[in-house]
Amino acid sequence: MGSSCSIGAPKVKSACVVFQNFCQEKSTRGCLRCLQQMKQEFALVKSKLEALFELEQQVVAAGGSIHKMQPINPSD
Repeated sequence: MGSSCSIGAPKVKSACVVFQNFCQEKSTRGCLRCLQQMKQEFALVKSKLEALFELEQQVVAAGGSIHKMQPINPSD
């Protein structure tokens, strides 16, 4: 999970769990507040991923190669 932590994915996951709890409690105010937090966290992760993809493209354009990882099985 090292790479997902470095881009902030655990914060997105945590915000989703909190959002789910507010939904179960039928707390409109909590849902809206949490949804805003989720949007902010997602935007941060998205910008970091975009920067990584751009860096990968630069490496390949310069003649380098990118190691492709195998998909992670969520049941592991």
